[in-house]
Amino acid sequence: MPKIKAIEIVGTVLEGGGQLLRLSVGLAALASMPICITQIRGNRGGGGGLKLQHLKAVEWLATVSGAQIQGAERGSKTLEFWPGAKVH
Repeated sequence: MPKIKAIEIVGTVLEGGGQLLRLSVGLAALASMPICITQIRGNRGGGGGLKLQHLKAVEWLATVSGAQIQGAERGSKTLEFWPGAKVH
């Protein structure tokens, strides 16, 4: 990953669901700012983590913003999103 510091977001803030993840990644892509989200969906039952619908949104945003991602797998509780980090 690049040496820029990512903005850290805790996934249990407010309702602690997938909306926080989708908004954070969307805004990060628009602003070209790297983020790291921890405790993804931490307030949700069933263990939390990325569901398939969240993963697909992250993958699409990574494609259109040229982002590098880590932790983009089903059930992941941590995600790093680095817009524009891919070498073209």
